[in-house]
Amino acid sequence: MATKKSRRAAQKKSASSSQRRASSVSRRTVSRGTSASAQHPRTLTHMKGFSSAQSELLQRASGSPKRKNSRSTSQSKNHQPKRVSMILWCILGCIALWMALRYLPAGWDSFGPLPFITALIPLLAIPLCGVLALSLFTHSTTQVWTSIALLIVHIVWSLTYFVPLPAEIMPVLGSPRQSMNSAVSTDSEQTITVMTLNARYGHADTSAIIHTLKQMNVDVLAVQEVSSDFVKRLHEAGIDTLMPHEQLGEKKASDNGGFNALWSRYLVTQSGSTLLNNMGSHTPWITVQVNNQAVHIVSTHPYSPQRSTEQWHHDITALASLSSGTDVPTIVMGDMNSSTVHPSLRSTINTGLLDSSLELHSGAHPTFPSSWTFLPSMIEIDHVLHTREMQSVSVKTAVIPRTDHKALIATLSWR
Repeated sequence: MATKKSRRAAQKKSASSSQRRASSVSRRTVSRGTSASAQHPRTLTHMKGFSSAQSELLQRASGSPKRKNSRSTSQSKNHQPKRVSMILWCILGCIALWMALRYLPAGWDSFGPLPFITALIPLLAIPLCGVLALSLFTHSTTQVWTSIALLIVHIVWSLTYFVPLPAEIMPVLGSPRQSMNSAVSTDSEQTITVMTLNARYGHADTSAIIHTLKQMNVDVLAVQEVSSDFVKRLHEAGIDTLMPHEQLGEKKASDNGGFNALWSRYLVTQSGSTLLNNMGSHTPWITVQVNNQAVHIVSTHPYSPQRSTEQWHHDITALASLSSGTDVPTIVMGDMNSSTVHPSLRSTINTGLLDSSLELHSGAHPTFPSSWTFLPSMIEIDHVLHTREMQSVSVKTAVIPRTDHKALIATLSWR
């Protein structure tokens, strides 16, 4: 037992002595490190500086892509409004120049695609509304006010179809010089109802035409783009019982989709197959007696600008000769392939003719196109023009199947 106790005491002494030696070694190591740092302070500082510089470089390297991305994102955000603004200005500039075509000198609208482009001026209010909506959405204040200004111009132009205005103001508004004195007075009981229709290469529904003639009590019918088959079908439908007097235009190879024709319920005292020379299609004419009053009636179809813009301008200009040289009231009607927006037609009307639709101040009467299922007629290129001895009482349109024009029906009275 004593031996065991002595062994244990010896083990404890050896363990305590080893712990003392380890602690003394660690103390000497710490003291050496402290003395080394005291002896070489520059080396330690240099190492610390290198580590801090290296950490800064690493931070910059790791942070630079984020900064570049943020800068590029902010720059792209700044460029987007500028791009939208430029696009809006380009659209508004094109629309403004397009609208200015209305004020071209007569004849200048016959070059290149201008007859077609000018005809679409009344429809520019649609893209203007779209530009206005986009300008409001993007908070483009200047473009908003520019769009509103151009829309106001459109509204003022349309006023000529609703409000009687002095003749001096009409040219400023891009309309024929029809004075406010041409407003309707229905005191005269002597009237005549006329109807004009483009039969579209003679394909128009003749039974529908007869029905419209009866329903509207039409006295004189003018048809353009007539074919021999159309005349045959119209006779089979019963035109002879309604309008026994017929005058067909002279046929020629360059006919504008067909020849022109006239039918009348009233007695015809004079007639002819060709009134004006060098026209795209010949202009038949008749003189009828209405309660002892003679009236001269012409069916015309100026050449389509798609075939020849030069001939188109010639045909429209030639109609000006029908407003002078006779004391007999004259009615000129047909598909004129132009509207009052065209300077050429306005120049012809200003020679002494009146447009029945514009004169009535009851709104425009679009006649083309009428064959599109989901779109209404948008352009008024069919007209009933007359000299100043007469005045418009009413104007209506009627849909005729198998043609791309509406029929235009006008009732006129003597002043």
